[in-house]
Amino acid sequence: MIQVKNVSKIFNEGTPKAFTALDDISLHVKKGEVSLLKGISGSGKSTLLSLFAGLYQPSKGEILIDGEAISQYPENFASRFRRNNIGFIFQKFNLISTLTVLENVLLPTLPDDIDKLEEAMELLELFNISSKTNVEVKHLSGGEQQRVAVIRALINDPKLILADEPTANLDQALSIKILDYFEKIINQEKTLVIATHDPLLLEWGNYETCFEMKNGKLL
Repeated sequence: MIQVKNVSKIFNEGTPKAFTALDDISLHVKKGEVSLLKGISGSGKSTLLSLFAGLYQPSKGEILIDGEAISQYPENFASRFRRNNIGFIFQKFNLISTLTVLENVLLPTLPDDIDKLEEAMELLELFNISSKTNVEVKHLSGGEQQRVAVIRALINDPKLILADEPTANLDQALSIKILDYFEKIINQEKTLVIATHDPLLLEWGNYETCFEMKNGKLL
């Protein structure tokens, strides 16, 4: 599903502020599996997830997603590929506070104007938040916003789900609920990659592979 070949990422390359975030990373994530990226903050996990999603291009190396060389796509093609194939659960949710729950969930369907209302309502029901469908997200609790972020990542039925520190800043009770949501994703036979340094997730055990990162390298 994901093949990473000798990938490095240097920010501000060629300037005095150049910073190597990833250094010669190679790995393989199999289709339908759950994988963890383990490491402390600043180890390169979020950068690697962003490369998987085509949000950045690597400075060196190649990334294939289901055989597609997304690391070589221009931004317009990468954006379309990401919208159709990848769901991203951002650490800080990246919801639009003045839009309703339903409007936020449907954002990834734009600008193709795909009718996903029925699917959206089914997901809202599955994640027990259908009662807040028409509520602006600024009025939701942190746990409710997290659920909306998960549903938004699923709305286009992506093959690949990427989750960046999904339990960060949540208490243990909400973190356990997030694991319950991941169980639902797993039951949909999707490929799931989670970046985390949360011991609860590491003890979860419901994953096939754990990649450990430190200072931009795989250990």
